[in-house]
Amino acid sequence: MTSAALIAVVAAAVSAGVGFATRRREAVLGPDEAYLWYGTQRLLAGEQPVRDMRSYDPGRYWWCAAFARVLGDGIVTIRLASHVAAGAALLLLGVVLATAGANPAGLVAVPVAALGWRPNHFKLVDTAALALVAAAGVAVLQGWDGGAVALGATIGIAGVVGLNLGAYAVGAGVLLVLLGLADGSLDATAVPAVGGGVAIGVLPLLVWFLRHRGTARALWRTRVVVPSERGTTNLPLPIPWPWRPDRPVGGATTPTSARIVRVGFMGVPLAAAAIVLGSMTGWTEVTNAAALASVALPAFHHATSRADLHHLGLAAPFALGSLAVLPGALGLVAAAVTVAATVPIVVATHPRARRRRTPAAFARRTLGDDIVWLPLAMAQQLDAVRAALGPSDRLAAIPFGLPLLAALGLRSAVRDTFCVYPATPDADEEFRAELDAARPVVVLVDARPVSGMGELGFPSTHPVTWAWLEQVGSRLAVDEPLPATVSLWRVDGH
Repeated sequence: MTSAALIAVVAAAVSAGVGFATRRREAVLGPDEAYLWYGTQRLLAGEQPVRDMRSYDPGRYWWCAAFARVLGDGIVTIRLASHVAAGAALLLLGVVLATAGANPAGLVAVPVAALGWRPNHFKLVDTAALALVAAAGVAVLQGWDGGAVALGATIGIAGVVGLNLGAYAVGAGVLLVLLGLADGSLDATAVPAVGGGVAIGVLPLLVWFLRHRGTARALWRTRVVVPSERGTTNLPLPIPWPWRPDRPVGGATTPTSARIVRVGFMGVPLAAAAIVLGSMTGWTEVTNAAALASVALPAFHHATSRADLHHLGLAAPFALGSLAVLPGALGLVAAAVTVAATVPIVVATHPRARRRRTPAAFARRTLGDDIVWLPLAMAQQLDAVRAALGPSDRLAAIPFGLPLLAALGLRSAVRDTFCVYPATPDADEEFRAELDAARPVVVLVDARPVSGMGELGFPSTHPVTWAWLEQVGSRLAVDEPLPATVSLWRVDGH
């Protein structure tokens, strides 16, 4: 192993190892991470993602379930699986970059940025998937044998992890093929090899469709039909462009990190576009940078779909990394800037740092075999639900209570565990009927508005269900005060 490759291996391993060691028991737990944890539990119980529960796409659950079968299905295991995915993919990317001649400073900056900009454990699998695409992109632009097949396979793998990631990977693949054709590292006969690689990469998804009836139809409906009817795949936030200081920066908890994110919403796409265009116009010595930029450019859509730090963190490390691996003094300066821009993000978002700043806002709780820190409000809700649940009771914790279901190892009484979009009359009635059929059921409702939008609180998104609950449910008193927007109800059997 060359010295550059050794640097890449150490940088990726240390970044992922430190990230896991310092965050494994910290309070990042929210509905999104609980989606991964709860879904893994349900998969181990024999249910299928998307078809049998509201969930992400299946690939990440298969990965996490492999760890959970051996180490148990606690939250720390899920976080370990996520960090291993990111660490392994970044290690491979680093070795490929080192083999292609990237500067050592860039080899350190890439994993530091990738882990530093992703404080949420569950997002690391997304970063891992695109890091594999970037590694294959380097192979393509370097003209290595098998690069085209590898590119197609990683595009397919990204699609298995998430259809949105697959779309970004396709966009990256198109750019990489165009760059390869332009500089001669690919010829037209290699394009079918990319398609063949895609078929290899998506094979697990096709096998899943065949083995589990209804999964293909469910994936199509939940990922294509429903978002089309609703007109959005996410709850959009206003983009905090640098010239719009009146717009808040979601996820940035310090003025410095907020400024970096504001610049990032302009700088990330500009940097990636500059590298790609530079490569297209004959700046062929930047092939390593072009591979990373080709991933960053389409992934920036993820940031615009929900304009906060956590979504910008998918594209930003690849855009920063594309600058950091430039040859010569420019790359050294860019690598230093990348690390300098990442440190304030870590300080602002690291859960341990946030807990140290406001220790009274967090509490330790035992979740299965793990002792972890939780936000105080969630800990209070967990205590209240534990005290209220009887042996035969089912639980619905909506719309932000999925962490409680996962923490208690319970199956939700309703399928739509994150019911934050305005329901149609039919969907509202179906939700009410699910609760009615689940009796006896304990229902924890958080009525706070989603993303600060008052019209998206549960009583207004599901008025029929809320009116029914107020009519037939008994509001429970609790020993510890719950947050003002949270109420606990019991609906007994018929």
